[in-house]
Amino acid sequence: DGVLQTLSVESQGFHDWLAFHAFNKYNLPLRDDVAKQVKQLISANCRFGQKEESKIFMRVGECAGTYYLDLGRPDWSVVCIKKGGWEILTESPIPMHRTSAMQALPLPTKTSLKDAIKTIKKLWAFVNVTDEPSQHLLLAASLEDLRCDTDYILRQFSGTEGSGKSEATIKIRSLIDPVACGLKGAIKDRESLYIAGYNNHILTLNNLSNITPDMQDTLCEMATGGGYSKRTNYTDKGESVVQVKCPVIWNGIPEMNLQGDVIDRMISFELKRITVVSERKNLDASWEKEHPDLLGALLTIFSESLRVLPTIKLKETPRMVSYAMLGSAMYKSLGLDPEQFGEDFKQNKKRALLSAIEGSPAAYALLKYVQDLRDRGQTEWYGSLGALFSLLTEQRRLTQGWPTSVKGLSNILRKSETGLKLIGIDIERDSTSKKDGYYLRIKWQPNSKKPKKAKPATLKKTNDTRDLLKLMSGLKRSSLEAELEVAIN
Repeated sequence: DGVLQTLSVESQGFHDWLAFHAFNKYNLPLRDDVAKQVKQLISANCRFGQKEESKIFMRVGECAGTYYLDLGRPDWSVVCIKKGGWEILTESPIPMHRTSAMQALPLPTKTSLKDAIKTIKKLWAFVNVTDEPSQHLLLAASLEDLRCDTDYILRQFSGTEGSGKSEATIKIRSLIDPVACGLKGAIKDRESLYIAGYNNHILTLNNLSNITPDMQDTLCEMATGGGYSKRTNYTDKGESVVQVKCPVIWNGIPEMNLQGDVIDRMISFELKRITVVSERKNLDASWEKEHPDLLGALLTIFSESLRVLPTIKLKETPRMVSYAMLGSAMYKSLGLDPEQFGEDFKQNKKRALLSAIEGSPAAYALLKYVQDLRDRGQTEWYGSLGALFSLLTEQRRLTQGWPTSVKGLSNILRKSETGLKLIGIDIERDSTSKKDGYYLRIKWQPNSKKPKKAKPATLKKTNDTRDLLKLMSGLKRSSLEAELEVAIN
């Protein structure tokens, strides 16, 4: 039909294209040996005959500060998004690659910024995020999804059964990147994660009950740009490399024990249980009706945010600075205070860090112990990792999740340091080991009582030791949230 497409030589789409022309021109089927020779010839021409290489994009692309969104339609039209406006082009000026699972987007509705701000609020009828700051953070992340030259913020939806976690995940993805299989189950090995990320602009994982430390590291790599290499099949020394950079969204139960590095790159949303449930067919029909308007509103807000982005100056530089810059620009476009975005972002991270402490029994027990010592007027604790480990292991039979070695306790404390520091607890490690191992100095803000000088902790069962054991043996998970708030205050 005269439509310019970008196809992989090894793809089924390219094979079908060859078969179509073989039948049309010669009235013959395409033989396998002929197809193989043609593909080898074209591949050689691409690798050795072409003087210029072009970067290939999937779903979203960028060139000279202009962004492009592949609508996934049969005519291969794209949306061209510039500072202050957007338009639909019948032919993409940059190569856009598609996978077989990609689905078409509706034609977005052109709208003014004023109308776009009103229209985008309809999104929350499909995504069960109810408070306004969280809605703004999630909307800013969706704007980031339209860029390919940024580090992506990780997103987590959590909540009880019936809170709409899966629905929120799929709707946020489908807003700009609908696919045939929008939700993937738990992927437990690094290679499979990278392959899934390579074939999706947005990777969405469904109903996760646990994310291993290795998986957390991989998700961080994929969101900011990483690669996976393995030995090429049927070779001894060949290496195949898969490079991925994509947004990642997952949903699951709230009590996942996430590392501080993940939380530093993440926004999280705990959804409330939905009391009024709509039928699936009615919900899908409503989404199909509103999708063109929602997409048009998103594009309008994005283009306006790009226009004001150069005027944004951050008072503080967070870990995900590109997201913070665009989010602040979005706030300004919406008529809000740009500096408020940084505060909303900080509060979201604070809740996630406290949730991570809640999910770690050892870290939470330490927090409670510090709270008790602070009430007595002390400002620090000093002792060996071995001494602290001995206290914890006495409770191993009573509570799941306790470390089983000194090294395990050390790893838990390292992962919890960011969250503990957020609530005023600093952990310092001695640089050299003593005869009974490495020592820790744990400091916190004093209260109004006169502080006492800290003494090295030993395995002798002092009053403080017995208090800690009593505390941990009586630890109740049901009261964690309220007690954390007391510790913060």
